[in-house]
Amino acid sequence: MKYKNLLLIFSLLLFSTSFGYKNESNNDYIFYFVQFKINTISTAEDQARVNKFMLSKADIVVSRANAESSVYFCYIKIDSKLTEIDFVNWFKELGLTISCFNKGIENKDIAIPQLELKNCK
Repeated sequence: MKYKNLLLIFSLLLFSTSFGYKNESNNDYIFYFVQFKINTISTAEDQARVNKFMLSKADIVVSRANAESSVYFCYIKIDSKLTEIDFVNWFKELGLTISCFNKGIENKDIAIPQLELKNCK
């Protein structure tokens, strides 16, 4: 039992540090974060459809659409050339519109708080 607990703690630590990790030796960052408001999302089905679609894109590492708050968040590879236009076009393909786009480097740039993003116009 003792070893199971240690293994669980080690796994959680490893997982929690795998996103936004900064390599101190050369100051390279691993992920960008992208966040914005989805103006036209309303159901759990939309949420699942968005996440499935976005995870099919090569540079998307994590995708989190939230129908309840209308907020979208993802991690993309640091060497990605994705821009706001890419996201606008992808969401247009899904029949959705977005606003208040924000992109930054994980653990370096500041994300917009979810409540602020939810109320963004």
